[in-house]
Amino acid sequence: MLPTKARNITPESTNICILFDPADGRVFHIHRVITLPGGKKLTPEQVEQRTLHMAEKLHIDASKLRVLHVPPEQFKTSVTYKVDPQSRTLVELPAPKPLRAYFGPGRTVIK
Repeated sequence: MLPTKARNITPESTNICILFDPADGRVFHIHRVITLPGGKKLTPEQVEQRTLHMAEKLHIDASKLRVLHVPPEQFKTSVTYKVDPQSRTLVELPAPKPLRAYFGPGRTVIK
């Protein structure tokens, strides 16, 4: 666990870069760069290069994908997104239905 002082550090900046398919808006990779006080702030181009580098390390072919920079206040970590290719904006997708496991007639174990 981090010391109390370290837990209360406010980032100087947050950059979010998304790789998406321009045909259907499907998101392939999301990369966040958080700069803490005293850290080196990256340019949008540097964030984009890191995003592409990380996608490559994850074996994602980014040759046909497009990049979208998203302001951090428009991004929620608990939401699934796609990108509207026309307007280049995030579209919130509905939450998936919870999984259920059935073990015989009328017996639900996991809800």
